[in-house]
Amino acid sequence: MKILVTGAAGFLGRHVCRRGVAAGHAILGTYRTDRADVSGVDWVPADVTDAAAIDALIEATRPDAIVHTAIGLAGSLMPLAAERNWITNAVAPVHIARASVRHNIRLVHISSDAVHRGRDEPYGDAAAPDPIYSYGAAKAAAELAVATVAPEAVIVRVPPIMSGGGDDLADRERFMLDLASGRADGVLFTDEIRCPIAADDLADACLDLAANDVSGLLNVAGSDVMSWYDMGRLVVAKQGGDPDALPTGTHASTRAERPGRVVLDTARARTVLRVHLRGLREAYAESGHGAESGHGAESSQSPESGRGAPVPIDGHRDR
Repeated sequence: MKILVTGAAGFLGRHVCRRGVAAGHAILGTYRTDRADVSGVDWVPADVTDAAAIDALIEATRPDAIVHTAIGLAGSLMPLAAERNWITNAVAPVHIARASVRHNIRLVHISSDAVHRGRDEPYGDAAAPDPIYSYGAAKAAAELAVATVAPEAVIVRVPPIMSGGGDDLADRERFMLDLASGRADGVLFTDEIRCPIAADDLADACLDLAANDVSGLLNVAGSDVMSWYDMGRLVVAKQGGDPDALPTGTHASTRAERPGRVVLDTARARTVLRVHLRGLREAYAESGHGAESGHGAESSQSPESGRGAPVPIDGHRDR
């Protein structure tokens, strides 16, 4: 297959490109400023917020599928950052969706668990968005637009993405290492709960979805239900550090409007995908680097604060 990956220089984009090349696909990767160090990719500079340019790129390259991973990085103090991020996260997906329909191309659109505010019970695929911060609101708006413009597209809601023990670390993992070594200030919350996924597993799921006809909303997440602190312990142990050096805090002690417990029910994904969605503990254990075991994480097969979380409050910059 020929697959166009938008945001290919980003964390998820890089993994989709690597796994796609390894699987024998012809990969076209878009980038805004700098391409990534991933061999075998046909790199194309592109601005996903430019509707005419995106349409022209898709018409010229005629991919079999598009995996849209590009996002706007939040958390910037620049005056126009909020507007620019909204355009990238909420408006640009409409350009991609319209072009995919116009040229009859399969679309895999990556959304986020940030569309949910958090609750005790898991969220099913069809759960209505109820975001409480700007990034989640933008992703929710994009979901609605993509579903309306391209009803045959698959809209993938994903949790925090981690390396899973690979060498290409997410920014949030580097932050965790800096916390443990004292190079950064902050804490990891023990009561903000997610079901993180290894980047290679999510990349393989994206490639699988690019080749099938699954449509609508789909939760794709790991099987471990973990706090940010649990994730941090895995990361630090894998890198040979001291997990007990990680500072902890609680979401409940802050006034930040942030999702608390967000667990995605992946029952449908585990039926329609050929990919094994590992828990993060399994992924780190298989990486062969001394990740610790059994520190308080739940397991479910159906499954940041200002200073407290590993990413800015508008998070997911690791995609």
